[in-house]
Amino acid sequence: MDFSFCLFHICGYNYVSTCSQQIFNHALEFIRNNISMDITTEDVAKNINLSSRQLNRIFHTNIGMTISAFIKNERILRVQNHLKKTAL
Repeated sequence: MDFSFCLFHICGYNYVSTCSQQIFNHALEFIRNNISMDITTEDVAKNINLSSRQLNRIFHTNIGMTISAFIKNERILRVQNHLKKTAL
């Protein structure tokens, strides 16, 4: 999907805010669907057709961390959940 128009479309603040949320949600979906692969910030940005820098700004605004930190946390959570489900 191409969300670049959202950030550069001159319109009301709420419109831009809504688009940023859509971009964030799409990035989350991409990350969670591809978390088992070796994905990078650049991979996510290319999928959404935005620069890595702009996407990191959106992430930081929404959750207070970079994409790479979020990916790392998601991987840790998956491993923790897997270990909880695994009988030792």
